[in-house]
Amino acid sequence: MNHHRWIFPLVFLALLGSGCAATVTALQYKDLDVQTRMSATIFLPPVAAEKKTLWIDIRNTSDKELDLTPLAGMLAARGYRAVSNPDEANYRLQVNVLYVGKADQTAIERSLYAGWGGPLAGIAVGGLAGAAIGRDPLGAGVGMGIGGLIGGAAEVIAGALVKKVAFCMITDVQLSEKSLTPVSQTQTANVQQGTATTVQQHVAEESGWRLYRTRVASTAVKVNLDFLEAKPLFEQGLLRSLSGVL
Repeated sequence: MNHHRWIFPLVFLALLGSGCAATVTALQYKDLDVQTRMSATIFLPPVAAEKKTLWIDIRNTSDKELDLTPLAGMLAARGYRAVSNPDEANYRLQVNVLYVGKADQTAIERSLYAGWGGPLAGIAVGGLAGAAIGRDPLGAGVGMGIGGLIGGAAEVIAGALVKKVAFCMITDVQLSEKSLTPVSQTQTANVQQGTATTVQQHVAEESGWRLYRTRVASTAVKVNLDFLEAKPLFEQGLLRSLSGVL
């Protein structure tokens, strides 16, 4: 009796079962999920309309192109008038997009290759294939080996085609408010000198501005996500956060 005629149909089942992790990933992250969070809230005292003058400085030191020019119009809709001279402004809003790129790649790879239904599923189906070959212990060993190898290979192939991709954007924000009274402040900086030396600087001074600082973190997650798909939602979320600061 030719027991080996059962190998190929059951190995085919092993191939079907081994892509479970990729299938779960595809279903769980099929829709684009974009979130924007601010590290701390800034509260400002209300002022009269004539004092709502604003100087805006937007910078982008990341390697991605972003369009944040609508910010001035969004703030104008809230009653703020943009000025070109920072000394004439009652508020100064300084923004720097510090980083835009993929999130922790190690975590993504772990989630991709160690997800549910990995190579163990292939081994289980392979064991059934071997046991079905005339209930021969040698056949069970061969079947388990084939199932394990095919299940593992299919998992890698499926994982290469179905990836959970996460992008993040980090933005630093500084808001300065003109003060009617002098503001005493002390600034301490650790300046790196080479790889083994640090120079500490302490500066004490009086300023006419109160400083507020916060950070905006934006994340986008989807299967096989391309940055261009997330870019418009990144821009919209950041603009909403920045316009809500004032």
